[in-house]
Amino acid sequence: MSDPLAHPPRGRWERTLVRVAERITLARALLLVSGAALALVLAAAAIERLVEPATFTSYGRAVWWAVVTVGTVGYGDVIPTSPAGRSVAALLILFSLALVPILTSIVVTALVGRRQREQLALARRTVDETGELLVELRDRLERIERRIAHDERPS
Repeated sequence: MSDPLAHPPRGRWERTLVRVAERITLARALLLVSGAALALVLAAAAIERLVEPATFTSYGRAVWWAVVTVGTVGYGDVIPTSPAGRSVAALLILFSLALVPILTSIVVTALVGRRQREQLALARRTVDETGELLVELRDRLERIERRIAHDERPS
């Protein structure tokens, strides 16, 4: 089994991703995915508020719209009406459909990869320890065979 992180990282971004993947925990994964979703919501709300202030009369209303849109619920109680507002909405929908699942996939891959590396290391230690025990048993058997052979010689 080959380790997907075995090749040396080529670029700065790849090195950074490998470092993050090696240190990922479930708590960090949850923070990463929820933080990315929150940043997406807050940024889209701010842009939509600037682009369409007549529809999104407050930042809170824009945040509500962005949460509903990212969550793909789409209540329709607040919708952008201008071409610019709809463009922001379209980008938010595309990003939310792509970014959150991609981040989740990356995090799951990192967590599974780390678990596999830990299991492989444990298996290697077990094989090494078993090998050492077998060598020790072979040496003991050879000593026993030499004693038996020595004791069986005619006196």
